[in-house]
Amino acid sequence: MKKIPYGLSDFKRLKTENYFFIDKTKYLEIIENYNSNYLMFLRPRRFGKSLFIAILEAYYDIYFKDEFETIFKDTYILNNQTKEASSYMVLKFDFSAVDIFNVNESFKHLLQIKMETFIYKYKLNMKFKSEDPISMLNFASITLFELSSKNKTPSGQTLTHSSQKVQPLFLKFKAGVPSSSINIISSSQEATHALLSHVTHSL
Repeated sequence: MKKIPYGLSDFKRLKTENYFFIDKTKYLEIIENYNSNYLMFLRPRRFGKSLFIAILEAYYDIYFKDEFETIFKDTYILNNQTKEASSYMVLKFDFSAVDIFNVNESFKHLLQIKMETFIYKYKLNMKFKSEDPISMLNFASITLFELSSKNKTPSGQTLTHSSQKVQPLFLKFKAGVPSSSINIISSSQEATHALLSHVTHSL
């Protein structure tokens, strides 16, 4: 008997543990062909935002490549894969875990954990010179950008996407980050700055 996935946003679990699922994977094809550098999903609570993000992660993450057919069984996108499917290393942030009573430290701690998890997940042979999360993101961005031009990851694995898909990440937080510690500029500077500033001030 199929189960109702109330509050469940783990797409892999939903598809492999016999939950009801309304197929929305056709939107992956639409989004990929959408002429925009940035997308924003604005919906009320319980409208499936987190689940759709999980679908995006499962679809584009190279980590799930060997499980692709199992996860996307009986969906539209399985037989209509786009060129970007299973092509990226995905770094996902969930800011709901930030402690609103200790925003700065909690936010930085979350970033550090996410970076360490990212390195472990993809078995990247990457050594950080600092445990400061901003520096970690900065260093990882530079390293992946440089190695992508050689079509390799730090662990020696072949990248399936082009160097243009791995962009240096510009991070600047208004909450006390010295400008001297930020030396990476990308085409997404303004958008990233605005997003993270908004997150910091709205928590």
